[in-house]
Amino acid sequence: MTALPSPSPREWATLHIICAAFVVATLLYGGVGWFVVTSSSVELPSAAKPGGLALVMATAAILLLLAAPLAQRLLAQDREARPGIMPSVPFETYRQAVIVAFAVREGAAIFGLVITLLLRDIRWVLGLGAVAVLTMLLGWPTEAGWERLNRS
Repeated sequence: MTALPSPSPREWATLHIICAAFVVATLLYGGVGWFVVTSSSVELPSAAKPGGLALVMATAAILLLLAAPLAQRLLAQDREARPGIMPSVPFETYRQAVIVAFAVREGAAIFGLVITLLLRDIRWVLGLGAVAVLTMLLGWPTEAGWERLNRS
C-alpha cells in the first residue's frame, strides 16, 4: 500500500475549525429557538397542531443522525473517487467526508428548530440539538480515525 504523507498541522487545524463552526451553529439554533419561543417581542402565529408532521420530522432527524457516520465512511472509502493506483484515503477525501457528515448532523438540529417553531415547544430544538452536538463531538476528526480508514 502506498503511504500517504501525513496532513500538516495546518490542514488539521482547518478541519477542526470547520467542524467547530458546525457545532457553534447547532448551538445557535438552540439559542434562536429559545429566544423565539420565550420572547414576548416576537409575534408567532398560534401554535400549530401538526403532531403527525412533527413525528415525521423527528423521525427524519433521527435517521439523519444515524446516517451521518455511514455517509462519512462511504464517502471516505469511495474507491472510484480516487485513482486506481492510490489504495489509501487522501486527506482531502477524508476532510470532505467529515464535512458532509457534520452537515448531515446539523440537519437534525435544523429539523428540531423547525419543529420548535411549529409547536412552540423548546424541547425539540434543545433535544435534537444536544444529540447533534454529542454525535459531532463523538465523530470529531482525528489522526487515528484517518489512519484507521487507511488500514481497512
